[in-house]
Amino acid sequence: LPRLLSRFELTEPRELVTILYDGHPARRTALAELAPLVTAAAAEGDDVAKQIASDAAADLARLVTATCIQLKLSSSSYPLAITGGVLCNSPLMRKCLKASLEEQGHLPEEITLVEQPVQGAVELARCAIV
Repeated sequence: LPRLLSRFELTEPRELVTILYDGHPARRTALAELAPLVTAAAAEGDDVAKQIASDAAADLARLVTATCIQLKLSSSSYPLAITGGVLCNSPLMRKCLKASLEEQGHLPEEITLVEQPVQGAVELARCAIV
């Protein structure tokens, strides 16, 4: 809470409701920018932040598991590439994701961190030319 209040230069928690839910399109960006605050608080041991990180990782793991099932991939012999600011910049989130995947019985053989998603497009184009 102190981090959120500070981030938005507020003094009262109830002011967050207006800031976060006023319907302004820029609020989506503002909400996304809160992820580093949450992951930092979780890494420092904040129980609420740890639960938020764990829940987010579990949701993402369910998407990975559903994709594996849909594509008929083995639950333990598929490669997984992950990208995005939260996963690329937070070892804690990657640890939570790996733990959630393991809990769901879908731990990939390899997890690759892709810091620039365009790298994948370039690699596919390179392979198509050869």
